[in-house]
Amino acid sequence: MNRTRGRRKWIVYVDLHLAIMTDYMAQMLNELMGPQRNSLPGEGGAIDFDHPDVCRDFLVGFCLAEAFRNTKNDLGFCPYPIHDEALKKRYQESHRFGRLGYEEKYLERLNRMHSEVRRKIEKNEARLVHTRADTHVSCEVYDKKKKDLIEKREMIGRRIEGLMEEAEIEGQQGNVAAAQTAVQKADELTKEREDLKKQEEELELERQRAITMEDQLTAGNKQMQVCQVCGCFMLTNDAQSRIDDHLSGKLHIAYTRIKEQIDFMMKAKEEKRLQIEKERGRDRDDRRRDDRRDDRDSRDRDRERDRDRKEREGRRDRSRDKRRTLAIIVTASLYGSTAFESCYYCCGFSDTLAVREAAIVTEGTAATIDEANVEIEVGHVTAGDADVSTSLPSDFGISISSLYLSRN
Repeated sequence: MNRTRGRRKWIVYVDLHLAIMTDYMAQMLNELMGPQRNSLPGEGGAIDFDHPDVCRDFLVGFCLAEAFRNTKNDLGFCPYPIHDEALKKRYQESHRFGRLGYEEKYLERLNRMHSEVRRKIEKNEARLVHTRADTHVSCEVYDKKKKDLIEKREMIGRRIEGLMEEAEIEGQQGNVAAAQTAVQKADELTKEREDLKKQEEELELERQRAITMEDQLTAGNKQMQVCQVCGCFMLTNDAQSRIDDHLSGKLHIAYTRIKEQIDFMMKAKEEKRLQIEKERGRDRDDRRRDDRRDDRDSRDRDRERDRDRKEREGRRDRSRDKRRTLAIIVTASLYGSTAFESCYYCCGFSDTLAVREAAIVTEGTAATIDEANVEIEVGHVTAGDADVSTSLPSDFGISISSLYLSRN
């Protein structure tokens, strides 16, 4: 019975081991030859870059899982087995490049890993500085701390002894409650003394670790430094071959690629932002230029409308001036042998309604009246088809009796 159980366990172990090895080999073959490695020519559908088995990180830059493979920061196998250069090229040349969100997620992962290594670098540098600073004073500092802890522990011990004596006296006197209170305080102080003892032991261990680190950092008079890329400790004056080995190490190269990829993507992102702002600025300039052109055209149209309106008003005024007539009825008397009981005066007039020239017409006799002094001057007027002019004597006088303005 025991043999059967042992055989079954051995079979299960072998089957599990074979299954793990089979999956490992299948994943390795998928990475080398692709998931369609067993398909015959013409069989199987073509895989595009948006296939669920295609590594998005590889399409954008490089696969982080592959970069840290077999290092102390190993991320394990990539969950996306397809890493095809042809698909990467097809994606970067397609119109969907940069529109699927792959770049944003990839840049977020890169920044997270870069932040982690920066924290590691700062921590190791602080550790190195702390160790170097404590090279000459670490023993004195730890001894002083230890002395303080011992003094506190001794003081608490004396208080405990006093409380126990007090409890004994109270018990002899029959004060049970007071005795119990003293015992409880003594127990609390005992716990506090034990805590101080633990702190003293931890301080001693820390002192020993500091001494050990000091010995390591100063062994052979060699100074240590922190690699600003991967955060590992390095000897300052180490051999060039060892420095080259570190710089060519997979971990150092992985973090170098992360920093370079972040810089490349941030630069491309900034260039894209500047291009968009430039296009937006060009569009704004075009809109402003169009607006200025529209405003200028609008002002020109307004001026043209004003000019046309003024011209129309001028023509209308001149037309009205031509249609106006001024009728004046005057009564004239001649200081001579002849008298005119009435005569009619007709002429044109200006916008100010000022009489410029007037003709007194009566039975072929004509004269002109000056508007300023209303004096009679010799003139002529056209009566019908005949042009009749008559000179009036100097003693001819006219008095205006009434004036009527009419517009035809």
